[in-house]
Amino acid sequence: MSADTGIIWVLFVGSIFALLVFAMPPFVQSIPENANAKSYGDG
Repeated sequence: MSADTGIIWVLFVGSIFALLVFAMPPFVQSIPENANAKSYGDG
């Protein structure tokens, strides 16, 4: 694996990770709130 291939992989994985980071928060935040609502309600 050459240095160029490593750079391409870093950019490729980094771009996907960035998309997940920007796309997931609204979706992820809605799940814990629904799941924790029961536990918070009991306590």
